[in-house]
Amino acid sequence: ESTGKTGKLLLRRARLRSNRGKQTEFGPPNLEQETTVTRRSPASPYWPSSETSPFAMSASSLRRSGVTLIEMLIAVALTLLVVLAMVRAFDLLGSNVTDSRSILELSAQMRTVATQLQKDLDMMTLIPNPPADPESQPGYFEITEGFLNDNNSFVSDTDTTFANPLAANHPGRFLDQFRYVNNAGDISRYGDVDDIIAFTVRSNDEPFTGRFNGQVITSNLAEVIWWVERTAPVPPFEVSAVPATPTLTLHRRVLLILPEMNANPTYVSFLNSVDATNIELMRMFHNENDLSVRLHYDILGNPVGLRANSLEDLSDRRNRFAHNPYRDIMVTAQSNFPHELVHPFALLNNTNVPGGPNMAPLYNPKDLPVRLFSKRGVRKGDDLMLSDVLAFDIRVFDPKAPIDATSLMTLAPGDPAYVPPGPTVRVHRGAYVDLNYLRVLAPNQTSFFAGPPSLKSRLGINPNVATYCTWSTTYETDGMDQDGDSFIDEGTNGLNDPVVGRNNFVSPYDPAGQIVDDPGESETEPPYPHPLTGVEITIRAEEFSSQQVRQIRVIGDFRQE
Repeated sequence: ESTGKTGKLLLRRARLRSNRGKQTEFGPPNLEQETTVTRRSPASPYWPSSETSPFAMSASSLRRSGVTLIEMLIAVALTLLVVLAMVRAFDLLGSNVTDSRSILELSAQMRTVATQLQKDLDMMTLIPNPPADPESQPGYFEITEGFLNDNNSFVSDTDTTFANPLAANHPGRFLDQFRYVNNAGDISRYGDVDDIIAFTVRSNDEPFTGRFNGQVITSNLAEVIWWVERTAPVPPFEVSAVPATPTLTLHRRVLLILPEMNANPTYVSFLNSVDATNIELMRMFHNENDLSVRLHYDILGNPVGLRANSLEDLSDRRNRFAHNPYRDIMVTAQSNFPHELVHPFALLNNTNVPGGPNMAPLYNPKDLPVRLFSKRGVRKGDDLMLSDVLAFDIRVFDPKAPIDATSLMTLAPGDPAYVPPGPTVRVHRGAYVDLNYLRVLAPNQTSFFAGPPSLKSRLGINPNVATYCTWSTTYETDGMDQDGDSFIDEGTNGLNDPVVGRNNFVSPYDPAGQIVDDPGESETEPPYPHPLTGVEITIRAEEFSSQQVRQIRVIGDFRQE
């Protein structure tokens, strides 16, 4: 019996050993000890029964059914990071789309402006080759180079009301409205913005349209003026230590040329109703009418009204838009010749005008203080071409302008680093330059447009302003003493006038004064007596919401075929 019990025990142990390496239903394999979960006895719910449960399972096989608080916080944080990343991605995508759209709109606007300017230059009525003969080359072409350029921008601006006016701007002109005090941080992105270009054009297909006395008028001839002005001009003498960044706009004014209106009594009556001695009435007339007009004088030389211009009339500077039609307050000889261009719709804002070398021909100082601006009232914005302008730089082609090379770069006049003379090598000639680009240095006489205007043109009174003008040959035959030397029309009177009659302008052709009507006897001379073969106009603007800047260039080719 004991042998039988021993055999059963051995058999049972053998079975247990054989099952130890196998995966059971309730536990992992290869367990060294059998750990079982016992059933609680119904009689004692808190203490396990001494009997092994048939449903016993291994403790390591249990699975957790939840997460801890820390794990939950980590999951929430990761979710928020993913959401924020997605929001940022969509924000960047939307901003890029908005910026791209703004840039495309700005580029389209600039292309439209450049196309219009190019079209105007292609329709000019004459080739710039001064002096122009009104009979064969009627009309005019004029460029005014202001104080600013890409080298100085607004940093050197002062005001004529300050104690030191050496760098002062032309009184009443564009720069006088800014009142900057070396605030270079806000204005570094600005360039040359005070240039003006004006000329006459002829359209061979679609006529120009405008308004006169409430009626629509059309003409194939017009006087066109392009300039930049501040959107909201500064009140007179308002100077701020921390001035606001200016907002500039580009304007184009078109004044129709209709001399046939002078034969209509109704139109003449309306033109005569404008008091030509009252600047405010003149401003109102130009604000409401798109007609090129000039002052009409009686037999005593007093202005009595207005008359419509012809192309021939516009050859004379005093008949052009925004030019000085009154007596010069500084040069008292004759009728304020040479009638310098006052910035379109911008007159001197005070009556107490001191004399000085920086003063140029102005409107009569006895008139009340007034400023003229672009179109106002119901017609405000009619002449607006582009907003948020940073530069409107007009340069002329100088075939003799030097192009120098350093060890690092090639420099042309107008480049910020171009300060001749220096350690450079002359490599070429011919470049687009600002008029009087060497005004702060000794002019290079081998370059056409490096120095100031001719002394005989009398347009060099203001050393900071230069003018190119096609001039007129009629100044030598108009019966007026244009140079104030008590001699009349010396260059065309058929006489060998003495040297004293030449106002000290000694002719290199006849220094002794032995030739009849030699060039030295002429009363006047164009400011730059050289033909102009090309002009380059750079327009730069900014899209302020995206801080993106775009620039475009327009080339006018005046070479004769």
